[in-house]
Order: sequence, then C-alpha cells, then structure tokens
Amino acid sequence: MTRIGFALFIIISLATVSSCVRKHERIAVESLPSPTVFYRFDEAFFACPSQELMPCLADLEEVFFPFFQTGDSLFWYRQRTDSLMLKLKQLVSERSEEVELALERSDNVLKRFEYFFPGSTPSFCYTYISPLDFDFPLFIADTLVFVALDQYLGPDADVYAGRPRYLNRGKSLQYLPLDLAEQLAIQQARRPHKPDELLSLMIYEGKLIYLANQLNPDAPTHQLLRYTEEEWNFCLENEANIWSYLIEQQQLFSAESDLRRRLIEPAPFSKFYLPIDNQTPGRLGRWVGYRIVSKRMEEGNMTLEQLMQATDARQFLRESRYKP
Repeated sequence: MTRIGFALFIIISLATVSSCVRKHERIAVESLPSPTVFYRFDEAFFACPSQELMPCLADLEEVFFPFFQTGDSLFWYRQRTDSLMLKLKQLVSERSEEVELALERSDNVLKRFEYFFPGSTPSFCYTYISPLDFDFPLFIADTLVFVALDQYLGPDADVYAGRPRYLNRGKSLQYLPLDLAEQLAIQQARRPHKPDELLSLMIYEGKLIYLANQLNPDAPTHQLLRYTEEEWNFCLENEANIWSYLIEQQQLFSAESDLRRRLIEPAPFSKFYLPIDNQTPGRLGRWVGYRIVSKRMEEGNMTLEQLMQATDARQFLRESRYKP
C-alpha cells in the first residue's frame, strides 16, 4: 500500500462561548473535563505478535474500530512486518516521553476548544504509524482525530532525508498541538465570499492561526507560523513596507493564482520579486493575515465564534483599523 494509502484507507472507511475573547484568554484547563478519549493504536498494534496477529487484532477491534472497516489479513500482516513500519515504530518509542507530553498538550487544546465551541469537539483521538504519509500528518474525520506519530520525529530525522528543509520544519512533537488546533479551526471557519482574492486568503489563514493561538496560549508566538524568532522579528521590522508593497502593487484585491503560490502556500521564502526575497520567511501572506485578525480582535466586540463565521474580508479589514 502506498504511503498515502493508509490515511485514505481510514478516511474511506469512515465514510461507509460565545463570550468576548481577550487575546490569550486564560482557562484553568486542569479543572475542565476532557471531552476526548485518546487511544494509542500504534502501541496496541505493534504489541501483537506477528505470528498470532489476526487473533490479537480481533481482540483490539472493538476499541480501534475505525481501523478495521476494510483491510484483509494480508494487509495487516504486511503492515506489522514491514521494515519501514518497524523502524518508524522504534523511532516513536524512543520519544515516548515527548509523545506523552505532546498528547497531554493536545488534550488541553481540545479542552479549550470545547470551552469556546461546546459540543463541537471530536470524541476520540487515535495515534498510529502512517507510514510517512506526508499529506495526512493529522486529520479530523467526523468526530475522530487521527495523528500519525511518524510525522513528528524531528526535522533532522533521517527518514525525512531528501525532503526540502522548509517542509520539515513543523515535523517536531512540539507542533502536534498546533497542527491539531489549526485542524479544529478549519472545522469552524467559513470560507470567504471571495475565496481567490489575496486579502480573503490572508484573513482566512489569519483566522486559523489566531484560533490556534487561543487554543495554545503558551506556545511561543513565532511558532504559530513555524518561524524562527529571527524570521518573526524580520516580519515585524518590515511590516509597514510589506503592507505598502501589497497596496502599491494592487495585490490585495487581486485573484491571480500566482499570489497564492508566492505568499500563502508552503515555500522556503516569500516571493515579491525583490532583492530582499531570500531574506523573507515563507507564507508571509499568512503572517499578514494573522496581524490583521489580531488587530481586529483587539478592537473588541467580536467573539471567536463570530470571527470564524466572518466572510467579508474587506469589511473585516476596515473594522480592524490595521495600519502598520
């Protein structure tokens, strides 16, 4: 089965307060009940002896039912004995303490999400080995969360060799709670009226980052965009110039597909076609969007729920009074 196949296999199988929010609102998460049950399919699956695999899996089927909607004995035997799968499981096991901490922080994310959006939180979270399915490191299907732990082995893990460095920057367990938070935000965010317009794209992405920040209030700000501190400071120092450039080049209200590639999609740096390009971090449009959203929320009179429902980017920009 291909790398993409395992996550698609799961997806296909599954298919058959509204109160005003201050930035970094503090919530006593320890006093909140956990809305989500965590299950470690990776541990349970590899604990099954390969020579007695099917009887063992039959015992696991009730708890790990999403994994057993399709797939025959040969599929599971190959998964259990595949050399890459075994290597990935070993690498995950070597990081067991980091994994538990990341899952604990993810549980806190889900508690905060339930606090802000009661009744919308996934009921179960399953960890598994993908293997190396880079398209699906973490995804939500209906009321279930699936986390491929082999996607969080550290940017320098040898199993990621050959991939561009900028694509591996978020491959650490410290980013797992942030990835979860952004996926939860996607579940809540309405698409903008003009989905191809650069301003709409920036504000939509900014909303996802802002909610992820609310769900991870202790995360360093630069990590919200997977930036280094130096890259974040570069953006702050050049914020006014970046904004002026977008206005002068009449790009804010443009729907040219090239702008998405240059400023929104993953890249080693953003492309303004200026000599300074190689000093810029990638996806700078998302950073601008986050700054606009943050400014709008500082203005008050908007709940997180209202933020995620907002679809008129031009009105949103006016209300934000964003003028760097």
